[in-house]
Amino acid sequence: MDPPSGDRHHLETDASLKPWDRRADPESGLPTYLAGGGVVLRGPDLRVIESHSVRLGYLSTATRAEYLALLFGLRRAADLNIQKLRVRNDNLGLVRQLSTPPLPTSAESDSNIREIRAECSRFVSVEFVWARSTHSIWRSDGEFSADFLARRACGVGLRTR
Repeated sequence: MDPPSGDRHHLETDASLKPWDRRADPESGLPTYLAGGGVVLRGPDLRVIESHSVRLGYLSTATRAEYLALLFGLRRAADLNIQKLRVRNDNLGLVRQLSTPPLPTSAESDSNIREIRAECSRFVSVEFVWARSTHSIWRSDGEFSADFLARRACGVGLRTR
C-alpha cells in the first residue's frame, strides 16, 4: 500500500469471471460467464470508507468485467463528492489506455473507455496506477482486497481460512 497522499482518495478495483458458470448470449450465441467486481474505496489516510462485491451479470470477457467494476467504483467515489482519486488496477492495458490522453484528432473507438473518461471528468484529478494482482484475500491492514471481493461476487474461492 502506498503512503497517504494529502487529500487524494484511493480506489482499488478488480473483476473475476466464474468460467464454469456460462450461458450463451441470446443475440450472438457466444458464451458468457458469470462476472463479479470488487471495489475498495479508501480515504486519504488509507482507511477503508466502503467496499463492495458487485455481481456484474453474464459477460463475454474479463476485460468488460474490469471496465464495469472500475465504472462502479468511479461512480461511488463521485457520489461521495471525492475530488482527487488514485485508482489501482491490475489490468495493465486498461491502466495504460486511461493514463494516456486521447489524441484530439481521433475519436476513441472503445465505448467502454469513453464512458470511463466521462466518469473521470467528474473529478478534479484521477491518476491510474497498475498494481500486480496478488490474488490475496486481505490487504496488510486486514481489509478484504478488491480481488477477493470480485471473486466473492461471482462465487469463486469463497474460503477465507
